[in-house]
Amino acid sequence: MQRITTPTRVLNLFGAGKDGLTDTPPNQTQLDAAWFNNIQEEISNAIEDQGIVLDGSFGQLTTALNSWAWSGTPTVQAGAELVLETGAPGGKIRCESGAEIRVESGADLVTDTGSAAIFNGTVLVGGLGSFTVNCNADFMNDVTLGDVPGDSIICNGTVSCNAPLLILGASGGSLSTDPSAVCQFNGEVQLVGRTRILQTISTAQGDISRDSNYNLQWRDAVATKKVHVSPSGRVKGYGHANTLVPAAATISLDTNTAVAPLVAADLDVSAQIMVQRAVAGNVIVSLNEVGGIGQISTSQTINVTATGGTSYTAIVFSRTRVAADTTPRVYRLTVDGNGSNVLAVSARINVEEAS
Repeated sequence: MQRITTPTRVLNLFGAGKDGLTDTPPNQTQLDAAWFNNIQEEISNAIEDQGIVLDGSFGQLTTALNSWAWSGTPTVQAGAELVLETGAPGGKIRCESGAEIRVESGADLVTDTGSAAIFNGTVLVGGLGSFTVNCNADFMNDVTLGDVPGDSIICNGTVSCNAPLLILGASGGSLSTDPSAVCQFNGEVQLVGRTRILQTISTAQGDISRDSNYNLQWRDAVATKKVHVSPSGRVKGYGHANTLVPAAATISLDTNTAVAPLVAADLDVSAQIMVQRAVAGNVIVSLNEVGGIGQISTSQTINVTATGGTSYTAIVFSRTRVAADTTPRVYRLTVDGNGSNVLAVSARINVEEAS
């Protein structure tokens, strides 16, 4: 666009260098074809750039402005707002596949209660940007929070993520929802930073929450259950037999399953067993890690006086498996009759993390 340049123009009519026109005799501004062509093409280009064919009808420029498709980068200046007014069906911002919504440093993007937001393109919140969703929102493509403290998406409505949600930075991005809101992630969720469980109530099956002492808990179809927490991860092995028959020179009892800590840790392996010997005398008791180090520490010789009927000698025995690795293994209680057959009842073996 260019202002009038004919010799009879009014100089600086709208400010320094901003010349204009006058119709006051006898110095009316002379018009030329170049100026009219300039006006014609500026307006025509704006209409045609929106895919509208000029047809001589009124309102084509209004139609173009009301359905404007930007090919550049429009900017909402500091202090200004882009408002989608209330109505039925109301205003919409639609981010198509491959496009991006960027919330730059210090800027806010807020959707109001009662509206709906569907993001088919990438949503990127970076550099102290804030994206507050007070409505139901569907993210159909990537959602990324930067690694600067203050980057945030706050969801006070129902949010559905159908593609990766990436939150970067241990002290950077955060995703916050109202306690009554629902976040549904149908795609991948990557949390490079920390995850904090603040909700203290589990009401529906599958809920993960914490109690007032910050212990993690979850809810099944019936009730809320506590999650076992230990420095090395949950470790529990168990074996039981009411009777070990028939009487034999050596008898043994294994844990029902192979067990291991999530990280190397000391394990407490303990056993209880009621034993009788064909003749009174000593038996040798040991605990073993099958497929691992074998016998755990030393065995122990115990005198058994019970020799028949309902008479049994009670043996309680334990050893510590130091620095058990993360390979699941079976643990075994063994009683060697030491030259005589032995019979046992009420045998148990337990494996758990040493406290």
